[in-house]
Amino acid sequence: MASPYVGFGNFALLTPQSQPIPGREADMLTNNAGGYSFKLDDWERLNRFLILGSDGGTYYVGEQTLTAQNAAAVIRCIAADGPRVVAAALDVNVNNRAPKTDQQLFAIALALKHGDTATKEAAELAAAKMLRTGTHLLHFVAMLDSLGGWNRSKRRVVARWFMDREPDKLAYQVLKYRQRDSWAMRDVLRVAHPGAPTEQHKAVYQWLCGRETEALPGLLRDYQSMMGQADATPAQRALYGIDCGLPREALPTEALTDPVVWRALLPETPPHALFRNLGNLTANGVLTQGAKDASLVADRLTDREALRKARVHPFAVMLASLVYQTGHGVRGGKTWAPVRQIIEALDDAYEAAFDSVKPTGKRLLVGVDISSSMDAACMGTPIPAAVAAAAMALTIARTEPNATVVHFDTAVQRVVPITRRSALSSVGATNGRGTDLAAPVLWAAGQPATRYGWNATGSHGIAAPGERFDAFIILTDNETWAGRSHPSQALDLYRRKMNPQAKLVCCSMAANHANIVDPNDGGSLGCAGLDANLPSIIAEFVGA
Repeated sequence: MASPYVGFGNFALLTPQSQPIPGREADMLTNNAGGYSFKLDDWERLNRFLILGSDGGTYYVGEQTLTAQNAAAVIRCIAADGPRVVAAALDVNVNNRAPKTDQQLFAIALALKHGDTATKEAAELAAAKMLRTGTHLLHFVAMLDSLGGWNRSKRRVVARWFMDREPDKLAYQVLKYRQRDSWAMRDVLRVAHPGAPTEQHKAVYQWLCGRETEALPGLLRDYQSMMGQADATPAQRALYGIDCGLPREALPTEALTDPVVWRALLPETPPHALFRNLGNLTANGVLTQGAKDASLVADRLTDREALRKARVHPFAVMLASLVYQTGHGVRGGKTWAPVRQIIEALDDAYEAAFDSVKPTGKRLLVGVDISSSMDAACMGTPIPAAVAAAAMALTIARTEPNATVVHFDTAVQRVVPITRRSALSSVGATNGRGTDLAAPVLWAAGQPATRYGWNATGSHGIAAPGERFDAFIILTDNETWAGRSHPSQALDLYRRKMNPQAKLVCCSMAANHANIVDPNDGGSLGCAGLDANLPSIIAEFVGA
């Protein structure tokens, strides 16, 4: 049978992905799909975990198992260099590189339990910077408790959160975040025993424990006054609370279906809360096409400085946009007719959530893995990993004028037309079958990918262009198995035939152990696919 890789030179150099590359057996192991991949260094896995987390698990691995696997890797890194782990977690957290903060806080919790003295000291300092809100604190306390035991380091971190805040700001936090993860602020006080730097601190503590005191900060007095208005309607009490500056969470729940209350809340609603409540605002008649309130919200959603200050991650915008366009909540409940003005604002907000990146001008092939495993939910959200990957590909392509985006499974199935005007609302990723991560590289060289070259409808992939690309950007969960050659071999052969300087960037969409990047290849890079710095990382690596 004639080789399908005519023009590639020595066919014997190609190895099916179901086998390790000869001579590299010690560097490889099986991935969760049964194919062979390169071993992922613990420090690289730490980076994946800090950005992607393990919420919801993956197509192949459940959440509990995936968390345990990543925790073991984090603990090994702590044993090797604890302060480095703390620094990595702090960098991801304070620079808003990850969609969620839980995994960075979990790494700090592990450092407080398993670290040496220097590591614990570094973790205490990092926690003081990372525990910015009451919800962060309550999540963190739940993590510390689940790891067992309350040592001095743990208690100091928690106590410091109460003691370092000015009384008014502390009052705001305990009003806004009363309870999370089965922990109430009162319970946290009893575990940490924080000191009271001022009489007002002491008064806040007493109020949390249900005791009356005269030294309460003004915000707590206003809250009590609002709740004491027995003759007022819930909406009247809520409007009084809004005038006093109370957070939305402190207002009567019954009032949060009233359009008048929502209109009063709009000017002071933080960006994150605004993104989460777009459906409620529309369902309650506050947002309608062309209305003043809709224009106000659209302006708020696209305010780059406000998004930066609020630390809004692009993934949060993507989630808000995709949920809003469905016209119903994730768990059912309210329905609404999406407002075009808001959808367009969300498209602009997605781009605004990324720092501006200077395009490299290089010819890039951006491959979005649409195989079956990429249909798994991304980070425990309703967004499939393939759709999240497609949205990130859109961002890269809108930045890079010479980028070509393709969807692939065991073969390239579609070239996706993207321009500077392409909207997030147009992102789509049709689910495919098996996975061959060598497929985009082979397709670019004008070669068929594998004997499994079908798409979801049973037809073969599209014709190959045989174009010269400077780099391949692959967004995938790395669970590859179907190919007749490993991605690293396909890249090596592409370099021989088409472009000896071609590079590869693998953007991981799951915090698993699979890895297609050859650690011995300086022209290949692995990174987390939901890193907010991804466009900059790609530009720096490819443009070098």
